[in-house]
Amino acid sequence: MPQTALLAIAAAAAAAAAAAAAAAAAAISRRRSRKAGELSINSAIEARPKRVPPSRLIAASCSASMQRVLCVGDSLTDGYYDGGTKFHPYAAKLQQLLDVPVDRIGLSGWTTSELVGGIEEEHCTDCNGKVWPGLRKQLNLHAYSHCVIMAGTNDICDTPALITIANLQQLKRVVLQYVPFAATMTIPEISVEQRHASVKKRREEINAALLAEPPCIDVANHLPLASLDASARDLLWQADGLHLNPAGYDRIGEVVAAFLTQFIGV
Repeated sequence: MPQTALLAIAAAAAAAAAAAAAAAAAAISRRRSRKAGELSINSAIEARPKRVPPSRLIAASCSASMQRVLCVGDSLTDGYYDGGTKFHPYAAKLQQLLDVPVDRIGLSGWTTSELVGGIEEEHCTDCNGKVWPGLRKQLNLHAYSHCVIMAGTNDICDTPALITIANLQQLKRVVLQYVPFAATMTIPEISVEQRHASVKKRREEINAALLAEPPCIDVANHLPLASLDASARDLLWQADGLHLNPAGYDRIGEVVAAFLTQFIGV
């Protein structure tokens, strides 16, 4: 083969090798750039602030020394038993379990309409002669982090469900002007329901409305009455089928504590 042809072939081979090397280098460069870009994106994702659930924001905003709970309601909140000669409020068990201060307003005998009417009062006197601050006054006494509201037992025999629901919503709205977290609580069973279906229907209608607007603590689900055998009923309930024994009030405290633990930094 002539010398000139050999030179031409060698030149072509060298050019092809150079082109291949350039292509390989370009591919490596692209991979490095892509990897760097992916790392940059991943870093940005990792650095992006994580969304914190509102409940955790509440807990995070309140250090242990700042947390304080208020319980609002009627005789079931005050722990009324033995005809009003003794009291065993569930707030005591709640305070023990959460290890934070827990206050209460427990206006025995008061309906939800009376509770709403007493919001702006300086003092409120219940049917047992005990004097309590009005709700707004109590809310101004301390910086509460959480509030639970259980009322309506004194309504369900003769007050339309819609009125009770509206009153409980109003109490909650007022509380939320001062407290970052407020939960309602369902109304427990009472024995008169076993003789008057309309009372049971009214209570269940109120409870369904409360559960439809969380947060709501379903206390009623944890405090049955009619379905209990005699020994369990005697342990939890007073003979009047309306108020609880100390063990029953402690049960409420346990249920409320288990619920609030999801939202409070304990």
